[in-house]
Amino acid sequence: MRGYAFVKDHKILEIASHPAYPQALRALLGRVRAEALERTYPEVIVHAPIDHPVIEAFRAASGKIIDQDEYDGTASMYHIPSIDRFLEAILPELTERALQSGATLPLELGLTVGDRRWLLHIEAQGSRFERDKLSRRHLTLTPAALVRLALGHTGIDRAGAEDGFESSTGTALEVARILFPVRSIWRSPLDSATA
Repeated sequence: MRGYAFVKDHKILEIASHPAYPQALRALLGRVRAEALERTYPEVIVHAPIDHPVIEAFRAASGKIIDQDEYDGTASMYHIPSIDRFLEAILPELTERALQSGATLPLELGLTVGDRRWLLHIEAQGSRFERDKLSRRHLTLTPAALVRLALGHTGIDRAGAEDGFESSTGTALEVARILFPVRSIWRSPLDSATA
């Protein structure tokens, strides 16, 4: 299988294709468009994260891109009950971001959140964190600011404007930009479906 799409009427609810076969994505989109025209739908709507390859295909076809959260004013609430477990879970993603950025590894960044401290060690192999330690490069922030930063809701510049935020050095800010970039928030349209 080189790709698939879940479609309802003229709405693509989910679409994926193997990266080695970029023509599969275009073939799927062509089929969805043809079926939409047969059913007299004037448009095809896709629900996908902003960094999904289908979004680039829509842009190339002069499609209109709308951030639904901004459009309808949707808000999200998140809580991290255990920062230790959360940091452990996101270490592979932080490592991947550091590798993709081309930054010289290892990277270190300390975090002070409330009265707790962590030191992140990001390496090509074997990233880890230590509790109750800091380095010269560290950030001090509130638990809510950490959640927004780690989940990509705000970038480091916006987090820096919040009360309780401090950065020990400019290098700490640069490391934070690599590890915590702004990410688009995406939820499947099925998440908001009612029974």
